[in-house]
Amino acid sequence: MKCAPRVDPASRFRPPPFSWEDLARPLIAGLALIGAAACGGSPAAPAEEPEPLEPDPPPVLIERIARAPRSSGFGCLPPSSGLAVDGLREAGVTATVTATLRRWTIDALPRLLAAPLSGSCEALRTEAALAGASGPTPASAIRAAAGWLGASAGFEDRYRPASFLEAYEHVCGSGLCTETGTIPSALADALTPLFLRALTAARVEAIRRASRGDRSVRHWVSHGGDGLLAASAGTGFDPHYPADIGYLSASRVEVYEAAASLAEAVLAIDWSPFVGLTGVSWRLDTLWGPIIVADGADHQHAYDVAPLLLIDLGGDDDYRGAAGATSEPRPAAVVVDLQGADAHGYPELAGTATVATLPEDEDGRWTGDRFVDASISTLGRQGGARTGIALWFDLGADDDVYVALRASQGYAHQGVGLLYDAGGNDRYRVEAAGQGAAQFGIGVLMDVGRGQDVYDAEHTAQGFGYTDGVGILVDDGGDDRYVCAPEGIRFPSAQLPGIQASLCQGAGFGRRDDETPDQAMAGGLGVMVDQAGDDRYVGGVYAQGVGLAEGVGLLIDGAGRDSYDVRWHGLGAGVHGGAGVLIDRGSSPDHYGGSGAGVNVLMGVGHDRAVGVFVEQGGDDAYHLSGLSAGAATCESVGLFIDERGNDAYVGPTSQALGHAQADGCAAPGVGLMVDAGGEEQYPAGGPAGERDRWLDGSGGVGVDGEGASGASGADNSP
Repeated sequence: MKCAPRVDPASRFRPPPFSWEDLARPLIAGLALIGAAACGGSPAAPAEEPEPLEPDPPPVLIERIARAPRSSGFGCLPPSSGLAVDGLREAGVTATVTATLRRWTIDALPRLLAAPLSGSCEALRTEAALAGASGPTPASAIRAAAGWLGASAGFEDRYRPASFLEAYEHVCGSGLCTETGTIPSALADALTPLFLRALTAARVEAIRRASRGDRSVRHWVSHGGDGLLAASAGTGFDPHYPADIGYLSASRVEVYEAAASLAEAVLAIDWSPFVGLTGVSWRLDTLWGPIIVADGADHQHAYDVAPLLLIDLGGDDDYRGAAGATSEPRPAAVVVDLQGADAHGYPELAGTATVATLPEDEDGRWTGDRFVDASISTLGRQGGARTGIALWFDLGADDDVYVALRASQGYAHQGVGLLYDAGGNDRYRVEAAGQGAAQFGIGVLMDVGRGQDVYDAEHTAQGFGYTDGVGILVDDGGDDRYVCAPEGIRFPSAQLPGIQASLCQGAGFGRRDDETPDQAMAGGLGVMVDQAGDDRYVGGVYAQGVGLAEGVGLLIDGAGRDSYDVRWHGLGAGVHGGAGVLIDRGSSPDHYGGSGAGVNVLMGVGHDRAVGVFVEQGGDDAYHLSGLSAGAATCESVGLFIDERGNDAYVGPTSQALGHAQADGCAAPGVGLMVDAGGEEQYPAGGPAGERDRWLDGSGGVGVDGEGASGASGADNSP
């Protein structure tokens, strides 16, 4: 193996240099230290090294840190399978089911587990994939998500009409359509690509539905939530039933590409000549549902069954029906609204709202073994795809309000759900399963225009991915607020009485079933990206860059003064075989746990054969430590905490923080690493750091406080 030449650390770091600083940078980068171990030798010592405050770490610890990410003893998570798959194999489940669940493991997870020290790079690659070549778009997000699911695009437009009349004849030439009203020829020509892609999307999904086995479409629409959607009729998925396995395992490549092509067609149209246009009313009833064009006046859109395609040219509209959501008869549903301060809601039952509870719809609420007074609404809204393709575009810059119960606002189960808003100070509220959430599919909420937006939810929302699913929330800027209501009992957590299990704000989750491992399923990918602004994040248990049960959760925040509050399992936490990453890319001061309510497993923690990564790139930051926090690990995990620069303050208990590892009954504790790479820090009196610049906790925990760049995030702290 050819080794790179040694570089004098004194030329890269601020004085006083010491041997631990020379180790810290390649350790985090995950390359140079491994190369040094293979080639032998040790880093060159600086010319004038100060007297160490304590003995150098034992060589065996250095070797374990360097080799843990790639050693066979790292735990039960080989890159080719995972905890759930191993449990299935041990239980004697058929090879078909085992192979299926292995495929449902998100591709990013094995890479994170194989090289957890490069977890921040993996997260930034994910962000870049979402953005595409010219910033984030719905199509780039859908295609990136399809790639992560192992479903590379393969769909092609096989019919490209020369005119609207040719497209009309292609669809309606056999007398399959009924037309009412008139449409201006210029608008008809502009709509032609969108018109045909909507019909193609419906056909593609209808063909897929035909392979559903002996279960009805109604069954999958109503009960396909696999335990995430409260329902008295059960989960609807039987892991021992071949027809269910076959249907869920069938390729959705063409569905994903049809949705991406449809999204591209919407944004490729020059809508400006038609914004606010009045006197237009046109409807074409097709085999797959009506195509409706409404003019620029104020409208109330109330439909029992969603149109295939609804174009609203402007006005302050009120959406209360099924528009923009799939259902049993509707395999695809698309809404494009060009302008106006619109209200998006649902038919509410009077007298059923409380301060903490949204009004019921006609399906009511339900209490069972996992949920208390949870909505069981069976109709998605505002880009809710409960099987199929549901896309909602609001292209105006006005302030809009979106309210739904569940399975809405960019939600997908066995399909693609998208909500795209192009501007304004918007308000989003959903109870559960929404705002960029998916299982066996792709769910996206994308808000651009840099408004000051508010996102409210309670459970499984704001960038949430379940098995074989990718959930994405992207906001391009503005001072935003993200709340996954921590207090409550509707979705109770096992960790804290009265605090809800959020599963929000970049959360990946799978079905973890220790008692019946043949029903376990590898988790999905949850991604949340806020590109700029002074943002506020609030969650309960499982939030803000968290992955569990082989799920992967990523939260990436850009510039701005941000504050983060979560109670347990969050801020870059991997739990029970998962991987969680949080990156704050700004240089402004940020606050983590400002309310002091954080309890455990926060800020770069790996718990139970998992990986947690936390990277803060700059600013004078404040950290409220909890139990396991700030670079801690248990049970053959890796926990990584990195602060690149700034004068930071750490407060709170330190007995299990700041570079700590413990076994928790396992054969090995894993590795907990805390690095503060620059600035003047304040640590709690009596803590492991004190006035020292490196420390060990004796069981696999390492802390480093020094000057220079860690190499983990691309930031350069050189003078």
